[in-house]
Amino acid sequence: MPRKLVGIAAAILLATVLLSLYISNYRLKLSRYSVSSPDIPASFDGFRIAQISDLHGRSLNKKILKAIKEAEPHIIVATGDLLDDEAQWSSVAELLREMVKRAPVYYVTGNHEWAHFDTEELLDRIEACGVTVLRNEYAVLKVGVDRIILAGIDDPNGYADMKTPSELAAEIRDAEGAAFSILLSHRPDGFEEYAGLGFDLILSGHVHGGLVRLPVIGGLFSPGMELLPKYSGGIYCFTYKDTEGCDRTGRLVVSRGLSGAVGIPRLFNSLDVPLVTLRKK
Repeated sequence: MPRKLVGIAAAILLATVLLSLYISNYRLKLSRYSVSSPDIPASFDGFRIAQISDLHGRSLNKKILKAIKEAEPHIIVATGDLLDDEAQWSSVAELLREMVKRAPVYYVTGNHEWAHFDTEELLDRIEACGVTVLRNEYAVLKVGVDRIILAGIDDPNGYADMKTPSELAAEIRDAEGAAFSILLSHRPDGFEEYAGLGFDLILSGHVHGGLVRLPVIGGLFSPGMELLPKYSGGIYCFTYKDTEGCDRTGRLVVSRGLSGAVGIPRLFNSLDVPLVTLRKK
């Protein structure tokens, strides 16, 4: 190949990478997903859930609030790693206070809330912003006489003796019977276990979209730098047999997050606010 063509190809490749670096680290995408099930009550057909995850204290409030305004969600969920240090709190608190003006906000901890803070004191401040913190517990969401369950679990970095997902699922079954149930879990790697426990939809983050995303392959790295994480971003399905031997399908939506990780920028991987719409099948 002539040197001139090689130079042109190299320049195009460099420009593509630089443009993607900018887009991946500064532009925010509203990713739309639809989850259908016969177990979703008719009153919840069209119910919209916006998700933020892995902000790590970045000052993206205007972009996030613009996406939420466009999404018009019925609820907003935050699936952990909101901030990394005390200096970021004022920006995060402002974001939380603005979000609760637009819709009820529900939150679960990520690993960073346990690694870098007095977690109990931090969660008190988050609740003081009007946010509902779900700590191995659940809330009943109602539209008219219909209801669905929204549960949340603490990150495994939490207390060793905390309630397990299995115990939480049993508690929900005993108290609420059969109901469409959503689980907020910062980490997606327990997806198949949680689906098998009866959670119909799991919303997670943690993996930052794999940091670098490639066609077909998907995300390349987990936050711990493991190669090719199984669940890195988007929507996934898992079919299993329930206790009566019937086929059931659990679904997982993984936010690609709102920041890079461990000093590595994102590439081919735009900042992400998922919007999940429930549909009566």
